[in-house]
Amino acid sequence: MFLDELLPDFYEKIGPGFRQSRLSGQICFTHITYAFEHREIWRPAGYDGTQTAASEFRITTSGRDAYRRSQPLATPKLETNEEFPVVRAKYRPVVVVKPAPDPPPMTALPGGSPLTWPLVVVAPSFSVVGPMRRSKFPDRFIERVRKLEFPEVFFLPAEPGVLDQDSLLPIYRITNAFHNHLEPSEWKLTEPVLRILQGQFRFYLTGEYGGDYATAREMLLNPH
Repeated sequence: MFLDELLPDFYEKIGPGFRQSRLSGQICFTHITYAFEHREIWRPAGYDGTQTAASEFRITTSGRDAYRRSQPLATPKLETNEEFPVVRAKYRPVVVVKPAPDPPPMTALPGGSPLTWPLVVVAPSFSVVGPMRRSKFPDRFIERVRKLEFPEVFFLPAEPGVLDQDSLLPIYRITNAFHNHLEPSEWKLTEPVLRILQGQFRFYLTGEYGGDYATAREMLLNPH
């Protein structure tokens, strides 16, 4: 038995007002950048007479002077310890892990940094099949993920109207997205599934093993 068979009601509708909500467990869509081992940056290649504004750029490999530029740019704004990284991004489904926090009841200092940003913690999902419906992973691996064997990855089953394809949710790929950059769907994980996923996050991040996650995992890995 797999988790999506143990809990066949994996998703539920949020109801009216879902477009304004960003709830834990809600399925949303947003752009997610790829993680690259080889760093490339977008470097100024043409300046104005003051050398503070650039109109041309070129992609270069990060060298020893990366993030150690000798002169800042005014247009576009770029400090000497900053770079424009070159990364690709893809529009993906994500699961909301934690909505954006309310701002603290304090006033930021003049010229200081904002106390909070409207950032939502999300976990991006990755389909298990690629072009031409070719599987990206061995079937045996997917089966083991569906049994909660690996703390670092969670399985999301396909369901019409929710997810087009079976997908994996790598816990180690959690990131953040601006509240307004998320396109919310009307679907979320059901409460039993969400509690298990939250327990898996806790186990992966802290080593604390217990609750609904441990109960479901032991039931699936050690059936009697």
